[in-house]
Amino acid sequence: MSICKVRVKASAPGSIANLGVLFDLGALAIGDKRDLVIVERAEREGIVVISKGFNVPNGKENIAYVVAEEFLNRIRIGRVGIKIVVHKGVDVGIGLGSSGATAVATVIALNEFFNSDLTIEELITIAGVGEQAIAGSLHYDNVSASMLGGLVIILSKKPLKVVKYPFPKELSIILITPKKIKTSIRKTEFFRRILPKEISMEQHVDEKSHVIQFMKALYEEDIEELGKVMCEGGIVEDIRSKYIPNYWKIKEKALRCGALGFNISGAGPSMFALVKKDEEEAFIKRMRSDLAKLDSEYNITILHPTNTGALIVEKK
Repeated sequence: MSICKVRVKASAPGSIANLGVLFDLGALAIGDKRDLVIVERAEREGIVVISKGFNVPNGKENIAYVVAEEFLNRIRIGRVGIKIVVHKGVDVGIGLGSSGATAVATVIALNEFFNSDLTIEELITIAGVGEQAIAGSLHYDNVSASMLGGLVIILSKKPLKVVKYPFPKELSIILITPKKIKTSIRKTEFFRRILPKEISMEQHVDEKSHVIQFMKALYEEDIEELGKVMCEGGIVEDIRSKYIPNYWKIKEKALRCGALGFNISGAGPSMFALVKKDEEEAFIKRMRSDLAKLDSEYNITILHPTNTGALIVEKK
């Protein structure tokens, strides 16, 4: 196999993982936020990674570097020189799958650049290796959504099996983000580390039942039930909510203001509300009024789910 491209540009969307009940099992691609990655030949051997935007580190500390190393090992490329430029479009450290978007845009750009024939599952697996390096443990939810678009469900990790569902067109996501919480690029690692290694049988059964309810609502296109079950975050929501000021008050206010569902966006600290598209503005107006009564400030953003995943934007 040899380099057959001079320059490839690829993009991938951000995502919201877990969706309440689907911890490590599901995520939703968000069309409003995308990372752009450019791969091109370098004069010297090795991997050069340059990141632009959101103060993300260059070089070996960037997830693109880890992904590139894993990719080159998989396709057994030896001495080669490549330059990877990451243009961050997905906000870092707020729960929108920022590292996953970079990982996916990088791996599909490399796949095109080297004209390799890796499968989608193999590319997602490589992107997942990058996520593991950043987050400390392996998970495929964000990278699967960034790769495929839509709502993805992880059926199996070994072997990796992912299915994609279209998200109901009549729904939007309202993101609520605390203004003053400090986050870092390794925020997800911390929020995974604080989770328990074991749960009770009763908790296990409850959380399985909520996953079944989620799939039933999705299959029947019952948006009311879908929103209701998204409120069920179980032990993950209980633990992570402690690090988000006013979380339970905000959840109560959001549901009272008309949200169909509410939970933590990925590992947080952002929160998402599931809202009907024709009720977006009314919901935001009510929420702004209610949030103003709290002792913290929040940004509110409308996000739109997308069925479009990773794309090759340019190649030559």
